[in-house]
Amino acid sequence: MPHAQVLPHASAIVTHGGLGTVLASFAHELPVVCLPLSREQPDNAAAVERVGAGVALTADASASEIVAAVNDVLGRPSYARQAREMQRLIAAGPAAIDELLASAGLEPTAS
Repeated sequence: MPHAQVLPHASAIVTHGGLGTVLASFAHELPVVCLPLSREQPDNAAAVERVGAGVALTADASASEIVAAVNDVLGRPSYARQAREMQRLIAAGPAAIDELLASAGLEPTAS
């Protein structure tokens, strides 16, 4: 199902942490619970946590751990606030993203 059909009706997202889903979640100002499997997903999950827009679990997290994480991101307004901030930064473009990266001690993009 396309993100655009589901995300407007969601309060949070549980995902494997693929970049497309993480960015779509931020575009809809939604906090994220990541259960990364492979490729870039662990890095994306770590980035979600680093910016405070969600939490990362291991791929073998139990159902109760997932429920607790979802309750956590729904129960703490700071996660939704940071997801909104990520949406704002992404919409503002490369300069704002470079500012975010620099504040986190990371290399800016090659803009």
